[in-house]
Amino acid sequence: MRVLPVLSAAFISLAALHAFADTPATPPPGTLAPGMLKTLLENMGYEAKEYSGNLYDITDSRAGMSLHVSVILSGDNSCLWFYANLPSVASADKIPASVMRDMLLANFTIGPSHFSLFTQSDGTIVPRLSRALDNHGITPALIRPVIENMFVNLVQYEPVWNTNKWPGATTAPATAR
Repeated sequence: MRVLPVLSAAFISLAALHAFADTPATPPPGTLAPGMLKTLLENMGYEAKEYSGNLYDITDSRAGMSLHVSVILSGDNSCLWFYANLPSVASADKIPASVMRDMLLANFTIGPSHFSLFTQSDGTIVPRLSRALDNHGITPALIRPVIENMFVNLVQYEPVWNTNKWPGATTAPATAR
């Protein structure tokens, strides 16, 4: 009878699949898994201040300003995000049209980094400078220039994001993270 060998092969295959499913997946080289980001940033010489989960803040002083870039692995681990929350405003209509124009024009120059607006749970608007990388092939040589470029763009485009330099702007307390 051929039933017994077929059943045996099926049982062995199911047992192997079950064992494989219980084995934790190791990310491929160059792909960050939760918990790896802080070590990577620290090994690159950055002081990575942890805020929550996989959110880290890097601080640098340039042009007389204390600048912050946050780095976070997306919830589904597909992207590595770099962003700088800029001083918030009470509502989007407090952002002068000339500033919005300048942000859009800057996006053309600084892309793939970009300025955007983020609405907080209390309704305040936070302008943000952001950049995302796909979470594969991640190396210090890849992300160091991204971090450096974020700081350079923050200095270069300070008149665009600094609410104290906006014509007629009303500012809320600055959120520099």
